Amino acid sequence: MINYADHDAHYFREQATMLEDQNRFLENEFQRQLDRIVQEKNDQIARLTRIIDQSCSPLNESQDQTKHSSGNHR
Repeated sequence: MINYADHDAHYFREQATMLEDQNRFLENEFQRQLDRIVQEKNDQIARLTRIIDQSCSPLNESQDQTKHSSGNHR
């Protein structure tokens, strides 16, 4: 009877170790993928910000010129 209990304890320790290793692997993989997604989204935001900045600058300048020129014609 004692031999079975010792065997079971050993088996459960091995299972616990295997599950802990698997959990560490999954946590690391999750963190790696999350970091990659965050970086991709940050890159997309930076590109969109540049596009918005580039498209708004000429518009603001042309609006200012329109206001000045329309004010001179009155």
